[in-house]
Formats: sequence, C-alpha cells, structure tokens
Amino acid sequence: MQCSQKAIDGYIKLLPSDQKSIHPYVSLIYLIQCQSFQFLNQIQQAQRLIDDTETCLKEWFDMRQHPLKGLFFYYQGAHYRWLYNQYLTCVEEIINLQHFDLTEIKFLVQGLINQEKQIIKTFDYFHSNVIKSIKTHLDNFIYQSGGKHNQKKIVEGVTKQESISILDNMILASAIGSLNGISQFLDALAIFNHFETENKCIDLIRFALITQEKQYNK
Repeated sequence: MQCSQKAIDGYIKLLPSDQKSIHPYVSLIYLIQCQSFQFLNQIQQAQRLIDDTETCLKEWFDMRQHPLKGLFFYYQGAHYRWLYNQYLTCVEEIINLQHFDLTEIKFLVQGLINQEKQIIKTFDYFHSNVIKSIKTHLDNFIYQSGGKHNQKKIVEGVTKQESISILDNMILASAIGSLNGISQFLDALAIFNHFETENKCIDLIRFALITQEKQYNK
C-alpha cells in the first residue's frame, strides 16, 4: 500500500506537464488499492478509491475512446458485487445480535446502503478488530439519526435467505436499485468488443452474466 501511494504521489507531481499520459497509470493504481481494501473488508476506503478512479478518468474518457474505460466498468461492477456481499455480512451481524426489531434493522440497512459515515465506520472498525462489539455503536446511530424509538418484537432466528430478502428489498427501494454489477459488466463488454480487445475480464464478465441468468431462471 505504501509503495502504491508513493507511485501515485510521484505520478501526480508529473500531471501538470504530462497530464494526458499520466492519468491512466494513476487510475490503475487506484484500482489496485481498491482491491487491497476490499480484501481487508474496508468499505469506506474501497468506495473512496473506486470514486477517485472515476473522477480521475472522467475528463480523460470525455476526450478519447479507450479500452481502459471497459476495464474501469468491469472493476466498478465487481466492486458493486463485493459491496453487496459486505452489506449482507453486516445485515447478518445486525440480526445475530438479537437486539433490534424489524424497523430498526431496516433503518440500519438503509444507513449501510446510503453509506452513512458513522455506520460504515462502525463496521469497518469491527471487521478490522479495532472495536470488539457493534451493539452500542448501532444503538447510538439509531438514536442520533432517528431519535427515540419504541421497540417492538426483537427479530430472532432469521435464516440467510431472509437476510438476503431484507437487503434485496431495501436496495430495490433505494436510489441504487441494484448492486449486481450487470449494467457495468455489459458496458465493459461493449467497449471491449468495440475495440476487439482481448482481456481476461471478458471471460469473467461472461461467466457473471451466465450465473446471473441462471439465478433469475430458478
């Protein structure tokens, strides 16, 4: 991580003099860093880096067509899928506390989907063992964000499929709509096909699309 950051710092110093050729290298390093934070289960940092990549490449993309745009869309789609799995883990951890009712659970899940800084930081710290318990932090998030709540029946004994259902319904009702990455994968595939580019991502995208279709047909 330190080496990649030093490389970014060095490239950025060259940007004023050679902006056109430097931008792609900085963006690729951002993507490498993003994968590193995904491996560490750190949502906030991974999301920041995928956003930084998009910002870094936006003007460059506007000026030219390039297969690198397809590569970015692939990584963005993969990030959304990773993000979904992270959220699902968080939902299961919330429910397993056997401390919240359904209204509170949905409120917390909505906070995750909206990437509210307080709740994302709580889970990032928990997954990196900075904190040992999330119960008090989640209570504080509910109180500070929604005020006092008259708790009803605590949710217990929920299956993984029920956790998936809660998360899917909340995502579907949100502005995001989906985190399956399919739209980004299709954009990536279109760009790779346009440039007749050979990239290992193409096979990964096709596999993802086939898997998604099988799930819909179940």
